[in-house]
Amino acid sequence: MNRASLLFLTALVFFVDSAEVAFKLPATTLEEEILKSIHNSQMDIKKTASVQEADEKVTMASACYQDIGCFYRNGTFKHLKVLPDSPQYISTSFALYTRKNKNSAVYIHYLTPSSFEEPLIDSSKPLKVLCHGFVMSGTDSYIMNMKNALLDHEDCNVLVVDWSRGALPPFYISAAIDTELVGRQVARVIQLLKERRGFPESNVHVIGFSLGSHLAGFAGKWMKSHMGLTLGRITALDPASPLFEGYGESVHVSRRDAALVDVIHTSAGTSVLSGELGMTEAVGHMDFYPNGGKKQPGCSGLICYHMRALDLFTSSIGDRCEFRSISCENYDIFDDGGCFQPTQVWGRMGYYANLASGRGIMYLATTGDVPFCGVSVLLTMKVSEGQSHTYCGISATLVGADGVTEYINITDSNSQKVHPGEVLQKLAVVHPNVLPLHEVYVQYRKYRGWFYSGTDSINFDNLRVKDHESNIQFLYETKNTNLASYEERMLTPKNLAGGKN
Repeated sequence: MNRASLLFLTALVFFVDSAEVAFKLPATTLEEEILKSIHNSQMDIKKTASVQEADEKVTMASACYQDIGCFYRNGTFKHLKVLPDSPQYISTSFALYTRKNKNSAVYIHYLTPSSFEEPLIDSSKPLKVLCHGFVMSGTDSYIMNMKNALLDHEDCNVLVVDWSRGALPPFYISAAIDTELVGRQVARVIQLLKERRGFPESNVHVIGFSLGSHLAGFAGKWMKSHMGLTLGRITALDPASPLFEGYGESVHVSRRDAALVDVIHTSAGTSVLSGELGMTEAVGHMDFYPNGGKKQPGCSGLICYHMRALDLFTSSIGDRCEFRSISCENYDIFDDGGCFQPTQVWGRMGYYANLASGRGIMYLATTGDVPFCGVSVLLTMKVSEGQSHTYCGISATLVGADGVTEYINITDSNSQKVHPGEVLQKLAVVHPNVLPLHEVYVQYRKYRGWFYSGTDSINFDNLRVKDHESNIQFLYETKNTNLASYEERMLTPKNLAGGKN
């Protein structure tokens, strides 16, 4: 099945079933067009089995290429029954950058052995391989920003893989399948760098975004199965879910593809038209779910959640952002501060993930603006035992010594039911300059509804703010403090930047 067939099938599915959400919501922006092409690709697979079966009789069952082996319609992507595009069509390029040629790439290719004699290649320094995703190229600003950040921070080799012809819209099915072929090409390049220039594969770090995450996984798989080599590290930035998740480790990136696999999830889910493009499943040695791994703060567009993974990783390069992460049973418990303990094992999302001891599923909160990082704080408020249950919103404003402020909702909504004696907790990330705290203001907002309302005021016994090391940054303690609705009161601390507990 060629690209023309795939485009025809996409159009066929689009017009056949007018009940489909994709049909009812015509795309008006490029962002929506991209989401629709991915959504319709999923629909193709569900609705065109008979077309595919008929097409099998006239389409070749396999294709083999120099240095990267054979591909089969009933192979890795047997659920799609489509062969990848040819290497000649995709025309993958491998652009090498170092500090000596930061803005002017030199090119190497596995079919041109002499290119590996390039004097700028330095096997004594780490190799970072960057792999873009769907509707992107190797010169995309996100990729160039990451390349520049890597070279600014570390004297290394950066290899940018450009497979943009294979990643063109609206052919998401074809692009998904092409990741296996391009992944093998990447593996072959790494193998030749080892053979000809002495690059240890353990010092190779492949960073892939979206479809590029699976491309990185296929590189690691091919190196293990056909070269006897284990890739040092893969970082998968919001690996694409459509046509990959649920089909097994042979299809998507997994922890078996490298000595270390760390994953950042920023748009996890199954509703493509809502911008949920990333995998939900934990597939690495470390899987980070910032802000729960779904919607991201500060995003106004649907694609933004997905793209945020690139921003977060780039911000993690260098010393600006630590992105401390916590292992927790689930995100709701994390968000309520249930795992904010001084003995907690921490992870570190992003570039330095390999240096932290935390493993498994990790959660963290970020801000919505560059560089997206800050200091985690835990706010705890104890409601008085004599307080009647109420429906309300409660917030705090933290003010640093230099006037930097942070507004934090302690309740989850403005109509939350609060019980007598309840301990309210909220984990938040704040600007580093908010600490040490200078002032803290608290506000109670009575809920007024048709069927129930809150009390005119609330009584509370204390309010505490701890930092990520469990140091008390602020402690107010006065039993039965009465706060009227919409009154914003500055609290007088009992202790500032004191001890623990």
